[in-house]
Amino acid sequence: MPLSLKNSISNLQDKIIAYSKSKHALAVLIVVAFTESSFFLIPPDIFLFTMAMAHPKKAWFYALITTVSSVIGGLFGYLLGYLFFDMFIYDFIVARPNYFATFTKFKEYYDAYAALATFIAGGFTPIPYKIATITSGALQANLFTFILASIAARGMRFFVLAYLVIVFHKKGKDIIMKHFRKIALIVSLILLVAIVLYILYSMNYI
Repeated sequence: MPLSLKNSISNLQDKIIAYSKSKHALAVLIVVAFTESSFFLIPPDIFLFTMAMAHPKKAWFYALITTVSSVIGGLFGYLLGYLFFDMFIYDFIVARPNYFATFTKFKEYYDAYAALATFIAGGFTPIPYKIATITSGALQANLFTFILASIAARGMRFFVLAYLVIVFHKKGKDIIMKHFRKIALIVSLILLVAIVLYILYSMNYI
């Protein structure tokens, strides 16, 4: 990442954190969670964390608000993918004979594993959730499945963070920020392995 862009993101993040102490904190949390699901660069985790640390008794409430806002934002990302792909990209790229067969095959795979892709991107992996939302819309993945996977992934991510704030609040925020990604990644990997094993079992591979 270019240094100038990194500095800009860091400055923007500092400003967002500063808003966590203002009377507009909840509104900003909703906006950040919504926009991050489709185009915004700053994840809502740091803002949720700051607000929960300031008001640990409201941690669950903040996690719920973040989850709902993020999933609704994910639906907006789905809509963006659906509209822009259908309006501008399909006729110029996919509809060409050389690409149509490949695209059709890719869409079949994505249809089969759209929920898994959304869960992975929406959980704790470095893959941005917005990639899953826009791709799901572009490929017209099952909307109901997309919503369920989004709720599961986003909810798990934000409620785990809220839980860690509640448990370790008195021991200092450094513990949470240092180990959150590691703990969350382990939880995500365990669930991912369980899902993959279930898929393999259902396909009679194991």
